Amino acid sequence: MAEFVCCEKRNWALERDLGHAHSFDFILGKCASCGSYSMNVFCTANGISGFESVSPQDLSQIHTLPSGQELKGFLKNWSYINL
Repeated sequence: MAEFVCCEKRNWALERDLGHAHSFDFILGKCASCGSYSMNVFCTANGISGFESVSPQDLSQIHTLPSGQELKGFLKNWSYINL
């Protein structure tokens, strides 16, 4: 998992709790300094946690998919690619 690249963690503001998928919890947030989006991803079972950048294309998907199975499927695929 990447380190928080843009700003310090304290500048990161939660935008949407996306819930649990593929053994991870996903929280979308935005940097208060530069406006870039990152996903706070964590797994309480093994202690893995960190921030990953979210591309504009993925952000668009996240904002348009309804909560539920479609969003969980997207997050599962996203985690395979980004984690």
